[in-house]
Order: sequence, then structure tokens, then C-alpha cells
Amino acid sequence: MISDDTEHTCMFAQSLIEARGDVDLFVRRFLSRLKWWILAFPAGVGKAAARSGIKLWLGAKPNNAGGTLLVS
Repeated sequence: MISDDTEHTCMFAQSLIEARGDVDLFVRRFLSRLKWWILAFPAGVGKAAARSGIKLWLGAKPNNAGGTLLVS
């Protein structure tokens, strides 16, 4: 089992590689991964990460989702 932080790091890296320097594309890819990740009900997910993912599914903007998201 790995931590949610490790999973987030992998999602971050995948999104960074795909975006090739395009910040908007990076944000879209990362947030999409995070939203789908939370639906898998991962073991060991932190409360803040779970809350952020749920807020994103409910339509919150990244800056208002809270938790561990650090996008502007």
C-alpha cells in the first residue's frame, strides 16, 4: 500500500509530462486525475484530499476546493 501523497506525486508528474509547459493543460490534467482517483475510494486517503476531490466533483473551482490543492 502506498500513501495518497505518493499517488498525488505520480499524478502530478504524469500531468506535468503531458502538459509540456502549458500551465492550463497541466491544471486540467491534474484535476481530472484527482477527481477520478477519489472515485476509486483509495485506502488511506486523507480527509483533506477526500474533501477536495468531492468538492471538485460538485463543481468547486480549484482555488475553492481546499485541501492539498495548490493551483492558481
